[in-house]
Amino acid sequence: MKQKQKPNKTGEGGITLIALIVMIVVIVILSAVVIRGLIGNDSIIDTTTDVAEDYKIVSYKEEIDGVVQSTIINYSSKGEIPTLQNIADSLEDETWVKNAIVNEDKTLGNGDIIVTVTEGYVFEVFYDSVYGKVMLDYLGKDEQGEEPIVDGLPSLTARYEKSIASIIANARDEVYGIAKLEVIYKDQIVFTRENPKTEERFDVSEIGKGWYKIRAISNSGRWIYTYVRVTNVTDKLTPPIITLSPADPNRKKWLVYRNRNSNNNSRYENSKRNPL
Repeated sequence: MKQKQKPNKTGEGGITLIALIVMIVVIVILSAVVIRGLIGNDSIIDTTTDVAEDYKIVSYKEEIDGVVQSTIINYSSKGEIPTLQNIADSLEDETWVKNAIVNEDKTLGNGDIIVTVTEGYVFEVFYDSVYGKVMLDYLGKDEQGEEPIVDGLPSLTARYEKSIASIIANARDEVYGIAKLEVIYKDQIVFTRENPKTEERFDVSEIGKGWYKIRAISNSGRWIYTYVRVTNVTDKLTPPIITLSPADPNRKKWLVYRNRNSNNNSRYENSKRNPL
């Protein structure tokens, strides 16, 4: 009588070991992907932090705009136009505002207010009282232990010259120098000057009317904005050239001017040679 042989489990044990190794490798790879997604470049944590920062920035911009608009309305109801200092004072009355500093250039009329909130976010408020235009821009965040942004901002002024249909911008940073000057129209950069001169000219005759945003970027990495309103680009006109082309240059014409005197009903004639 033959005895039944016990099945050889060597093959089964080998397959189980390979599967275990493959499973471990897969787990390691997935763990690496998850960890990288959490703490690597463009990680989930970084993305979440950026979203939270963006939300705070937008929220503060809305709060600042609300205070500015309320101040303008309050003064308008009294038949007055608020100054930049009036608006800055209203902002500093808010508990969430650390300070509001007026930066005004009366010669060019494009001053602004630098607003720093208690959480360190810094904003620029531009107000044109002539057109009632209010613009808000985010400039960055003051970090503890660093030089305050307000003290390290470059200076920037600009104006529009109708006669040449050009924007004239003056940007300075006495410490670091200006790295770039940009002109933005309808959210599009239309001019860029690397390492610009102190004064730069931008011909906008081929672009159009409306509000232009100018941004000066310092070599320190900080920037500031100002705004210019272009009213009429067609004012850039060359002097007209008048040419006379008579049909017959040799022909002489005479013009007779008559003037009636109502008192004595007399007439007189005055003849004058006309080269036409």
